[in-house]
Amino acid sequence: MKVTGEGFLSRSGLEVAQKIISTNLNAFNALERTILEFRSYISQQDVPEIQDTEEDRQKVISLVLAVRMLEVSEAALRVRRHGMSNEASSLFRVFLDVFFILCNICTVMRDS
Repeated sequence: MKVTGEGFLSRSGLEVAQKIISTNLNAFNALERTILEFRSYISQQDVPEIQDTEEDRQKVISLVLAVRMLEVSEAALRVRRHGMSNEASSLFRVFLDVFFILCNICTVMRDS
């Protein structure tokens, strides 16, 4: 098997990246709003020093997951701004995994 291609930093790679970037401006804006929401949520949380109750432990877990989602969102924005759509798709899958776990935890917290 022979690998062909010029890579992200070649002239053709940069041209393809610019096309990808220009078609994804709405996605960038949505991602930036998501990042702002996570930062706002995280900054409003108080972490209990001692987690005696199940609710306290779930709150800490949800905060850790929110921080992870923030990290993934920031990484995805950086990757997408350079036109690397395959890498961004991988990060989006990680984002969705964390999102659904966070939703489950928040549902349990709400119901208890």
